[in-house]
Amino acid sequence: MFPLFKSVGLSNLQVSPRVVYVDNSKPELVDGFIKGTFTSMIEGVGDQAVLHGLIEKELFAKGISDLLRTTEPDGVFSYTFFKGIGTKEH
Repeated sequence: MFPLFKSVGLSNLQVSPRVVYVDNSKPELVDGFIKGTFTSMIEGVGDQAVLHGLIEKELFAKGISDLLRTTEPDGVFSYTFFKGIGTKEH
């Protein structure tokens, strides 16, 4: 993210990782993040990904099934995203 932000003229840049870790001790995150946000987001691009030949329909469905496996009682989900901020000088 730092090089991208710098390339558009931002300064005072700060980039930091944000980790999401979910297991069955956090049922609100299992439902709200894994099922309601992350999996829904991935499912939302499935038809277009198949249509454009990026993945076969069966393989995409298996990926969704594998992702949902993380919501089982012995499942674990971990995801890292990045937060970046900067200032645009006028």
